[in-house]
Amino acid sequence: MASIRKRTWKNKSGKHTCYEINYVIDGKQYRKGGYKSELEAQLDLHNVVLDNSTDIRFSLLAEDYLNRHCELNCKPSTKALYENYLKVNLVEIKRKIAKDIKKRDIETLILTLKKKGLTNKTINGIITFVQAVLNYGVENCFLKENPILKFKKLPQIKPPIHFLDEIQIKVFLDLAKIHTPTYYSFFATALFTGMRRGELLALEWGDIDFKNAKIKVNKQIYKGIKQTTKTNKERIIDIPENLLMILQEHKRNCTRLSKLVFHNKEGKPVHPYNMEHAYFHPLIRRCNEILTEDNQIEKLRFHDLRHTYATYLLSKGIPVKYVQEQLGHSTARMTLDTYASVMPSVKFGALDLLQKLEQKEQIEHKLNTKI
Repeated sequence: MASIRKRTWKNKSGKHTCYEINYVIDGKQYRKGGYKSELEAQLDLHNVVLDNSTDIRFSLLAEDYLNRHCELNCKPSTKALYENYLKVNLVEIKRKIAKDIKKRDIETLILTLKKKGLTNKTINGIITFVQAVLNYGVENCFLKENPILKFKKLPQIKPPIHFLDEIQIKVFLDLAKIHTPTYYSFFATALFTGMRRGELLALEWGDIDFKNAKIKVNKQIYKGIKQTTKTNKERIIDIPENLLMILQEHKRNCTRLSKLVFHNKEGKPVHPYNMEHAYFHPLIRRCNEILTEDNQIEKLRFHDLRHTYATYLLSKGIPVKYVQEQLGHSTARMTLDTYASVMPSVKFGALDLLQKLEQKEQIEHKLNTKI
């Protein structure tokens, strides 16, 4: 515990006042004085407790991690996610003394989160955050060791990927052009480039090279804040001829002067919630009115337009490396792991090639034997 106390005394030079911080370590009382105002003491209270306490609570350590490490090293979206973890999901843990947290406490936490219906992926993210905070405590000498350093993560089952087939893509774009002309170019760009929603929201006319049919992706918008891409890397995307024409027409039709390619009536970034709920989802319902019963679009999110782009290219035999670079994945392995389950034609094509290779080796072996 720590508190601030006001001290007043008199001497030959007159009456004097200062403030001091009183705190307890291992049952012994300590104090640090010399503060000219209560505000000055309050501003230093957090640092004094952290620097001197061996019984620091997880909540205080986590706040220091968020305000220092995350402020310097993490994106605003990542910091916001961690803050939500601390506020919503770690009620039991954050009251505990950090050094007293045991494996059993984490197991209890996981059981609680499972009862709330959280997925293993989300729970793993929360546990990773707890581990990071405790590691931060060790690095800054607040803790001797991380009590859950080797905690095993829960198995994660990847949810099925949803995407549009060629017929659904045509119906989707045709109806978008008729019923949602404002967002037609937005949806088309998502489908023909695989760009993430935040990257589309941040796209500027200066990022589009119409002459060479390229798009430079180097930023995204998250909760109205512009930041770097998800991987912190810039990439260049090729623009197909049909999308190039759509974007050129979109530019000609823009009545509001804005450097943003896709913007609202005020020239500001499109609000993603309004875009999806007022335009995207109603458009999907219109598509299902046109499509046959056995070809209905189900459970489609806006992000699935990105999956549609990747799945379509891979199913046509486009090299994984090219698709990886266009999507902005960190590795080709990530692309393969994500889309392996929806690439039967690619898989069978690969097996067919291997079979032909084996047959070729057998023929060469026979020829060498005869020679």
